[in-house]
Amino acid sequence: MVLEINISKEKPALAGALVGEVLAAQGHAVKWNLGNSNLVKANNEIAFTASSSIVRYVARCFPTSILYGADVLQRAEIDHWLNFAYGRLACNINYNEAIEYLDKVLRPATYIVGTSLSIADLCLWEILHSSSQIQTLLASSDAPTNVARYYNFLTAQKSFAPIVAKFPAAAKSKEVKTRSSDTTFKKDEGKFVDLPGAEMGKVVVRFPPEASGYLHVGHAKAALLNQYYRDCFKGQLIMRFDDTNPAKENAEFEKVILEDIAMLGIKRQSQLKLL
Repeated sequence: MVLEINISKEKPALAGALVGEVLAAQGHAVKWNLGNSNLVKANNEIAFTASSSIVRYVARCFPTSILYGADVLQRAEIDHWLNFAYGRLACNINYNEAIEYLDKVLRPATYIVGTSLSIADLCLWEILHSSSQIQTLLASSDAPTNVARYYNFLTAQKSFAPIVAKFPAAAKSKEVKTRSSDTTFKKDEGKFVDLPGAEMGKVVVRFPPEASGYLHVGHAKAALLNQYYRDCFKGQLIMRFDDTNPAKENAEFEKVILEDIAMLGIKRQSQLKLL
């Protein structure tokens, strides 16, 4: 009996069509057809309509294909990537962060899970292919290297050819193209305000942690901020241990705070004075 996958003409579940192509190429009794909706019937009472549900069900029907992973761990990874594809990657608001994450994972890999094609690859490709924002990045060479390599590699596979021919990539987004050159993939870094009137070599900043406890988040932020301005203006960072209640001061805390500051990369150099 042939398992039939119906794919909507208007809003196609591309991963569903792809899983049909891949399985058919492997010799399994599967075929997909264009229709009015995305649909795979499990029986007379149960049917699947979402891409993620369709590919999961179909892949489970043919376990020897290993499209749903070779073991429990791979299946868990695949589930993660399906959730990622139709969640973070498909979101038009913060898709840059999602693409950067995907690019990092793909750096040493050809396929997203294991060493062979899985339904996770099919679902990720669906989103990359159908997103106008992502297609704009790919077309303008602004997409991260590994994501572009991954998308082009999958697109070139024989099983993908009928889908690419039937469903062209999404139209490019003019809005994203306009801003891609200056705002896409900004470095993950903090923002610092200017110091009006500051002169190179004359800036002196002071970091006064209370020596009555360990270095906390507030101290760490203050220390890094002071170091930034010290380095930016080639000035001095004066470190002074004082507390509103001198009775609480303790030499042990001073030692621990100095060690913690060193871990943050703030070294006791000539410009760092301990008073």
